[in-house]
Amino acid sequence: MEKTKIESSKKSKSIMVAISVGAFVLLTFTIGFLQIFFPTDSQTVVEARQIHKQVKKERNTAEDALKKLVFDYNQKTITKEFFDKEIASLIPQYKILQKRTNELYNNLISEKNDQRIIGFKNTRTFFANIGTPFVSVSLGIVLLFFFLKEKDLMYKKIMFSFSFVGIIIGSFYLSWAFSPESDLPMYLYVIFFIILSIVGYLISYYIIKYFYYITQTDLKLSIQSLLHFIVSDVKQRYISEQDHSSYVKDYINEIDKLSDK
Repeated sequence: MEKTKIESSKKSKSIMVAISVGAFVLLTFTIGFLQIFFPTDSQTVVEARQIHKQVKKERNTAEDALKKLVFDYNQKTITKEFFDKEIASLIPQYKILQKRTNELYNNLISEKNDQRIIGFKNTRTFFANIGTPFVSVSLGIVLLFFFLKEKDLMYKKIMFSFSFVGIIIGSFYLSWAFSPESDLPMYLYVIFFIILSIVGYLISYYIIKYFYYITQTDLKLSIQSLLHFIVSDVKQRYISEQDHSSYVKDYINEIDKLSDK
């Protein structure tokens, strides 16, 4: 009965861990690509731009008509009476369209400002800028979790270094994204680059040290295998019984000579 309860508790714990990990992965993946679900501009901005574009086109048409009228009059292809009549009609029309164009342009700018979020021009741009830093922080947290679980000291150092870099870089750009200022102070950039330089050096150091450790371990194993062959296999297979003592004495002397160097 007690064993069944323990197994049930372990199973429930495993299910909760699996659900938590799945939710974390889904959240990280979603945040990383969330910008694709938002349009570049809101519907009100699109409509305001279309209206402004249409009225601006009408204004330009009226302006072209005025220029052509003046050109034709200067070329004496139209009479002064016709010129005066047309100019009296076109100028008020052009002024109205010019005023309307300015009003619609101001309205378009206002609509664009309304869709801004924390300094970014729209929601799509906002999520595009925080997506990658968020993923960087998330991966840093995951590596930090493995760092706490890992037993090998060298692996722990490497995991912690990469975890630190991921969290620091992601946090830096998230701070920039949520900062009310358009840019961070210069001294923060300097501190950031100094920290990254130090961590980059530590990562390189630990990786090189780890591979050196692996190389040395392989070398030691190879030497141990060779010594076992010389000391045991050669002695038993290739040295006669009466020469065993001389053989052992000789290779011990050779080992002592290597130790003295």
